[in-house]
Amino acid sequence: MRAEYFPAIGSYVTMPGPWRHPIHWLEPDTPVFYPKVLASYGVWRDEPVPVSREHVTILGDSGGYQMITQEGADFDPVDVLRWQIRNCSRGLILDVPPYEPGAAIQLLGRADEWFQDSLERTVGNVETALPYFRRHAKNFSWWGVVQGQTISQIEQWYGRIAEVYSFDGPEEGWALSAKPSTDLLTLARYTRFAHDHGLRRLHILQISGARQVGVVLGLAALSGNVDLVTYDTATALRAAVNRVALADEGLAFGYLNEKTSEGETTVLEFLKLCPCQACEWLREDLPLTNAEYPHYLILHNHLAILAVVNRIHQAALRDPDDLLRLATGDLYGQVMREWDKEVVTG
Repeated sequence: MRAEYFPAIGSYVTMPGPWRHPIHWLEPDTPVFYPKVLASYGVWRDEPVPVSREHVTILGDSGGYQMITQEGADFDPVDVLRWQIRNCSRGLILDVPPYEPGAAIQLLGRADEWFQDSLERTVGNVETALPYFRRHAKNFSWWGVVQGQTISQIEQWYGRIAEVYSFDGPEEGWALSAKPSTDLLTLARYTRFAHDHGLRRLHILQISGARQVGVVLGLAALSGNVDLVTYDTATALRAAVNRVALADEGLAFGYLNEKTSEGETTVLEFLKLCPCQACEWLREDLPLTNAEYPHYLILHNHLAILAVVNRIHQAALRDPDDLLRLATGDLYGQVMREWDKEVVTG
């Protein structure tokens, strides 16, 4: 089983500045180059994507999340696909998440009220974009997206989308939109769904932490059916913008917030002592302003995430049950009961 981490990027990641080093992972000739990235149509449709798929696997998110979290956003499924084929290696369908516009769906959301309308709109988007895909897609793979909170919703959404297009080609797959993606039981439910339907290539949307990665990779390894698990997160960027440093703690992250009390370690002091390449460059480029040093912090956080999730992947391959016990803690029994349910209904 392969596992791939896709850091989400916005223009802040590659913003030019006074630094002497690239301070991001998108330059192939630097020691921190990392060849995978998630770029969203909602963020990059009007700007050039700052990296070429000649060097990097680019996963093109369709911007469905932005459509229901940003007032007035309404995207054309054909234009989304056109942008993805031009810029990306893989692309997700333009799904309409079944949550109230403006809702904080990453943390909380009810799918019931909006589910049927969102599903019909998503089916329509796939039907509208499919002829363009069949005419123009070269060196590009299209991926479906599954939404829903209950097993019934997940099954219905998957079944309706798969009727239009199966997304089972050699490089195709399905993205699973577990909400909230912080919830270990929801992640277990979706992973069991994928196992029961024989889905061999999966992408997990908006994973936020090491425990969540551990549950998904542990269960995918336990399944034995899955060839590839990919997952994206904007944690490196979001934490840095909030002046939070991630600390590599083996199979987990530590979080260091900016402190103001006397005697407490500040984030900048932590970075001055960190041995990673980002922090080495930071020390060479000091002094930096409060507006400048978070750019180094993004790269530091990315390198910390990469080190931890690579270890988690190896732990999943070595002993998935041991990893699951570590990742779930006192939720182990509940997670495994969720995993043991057969979710195929038809």
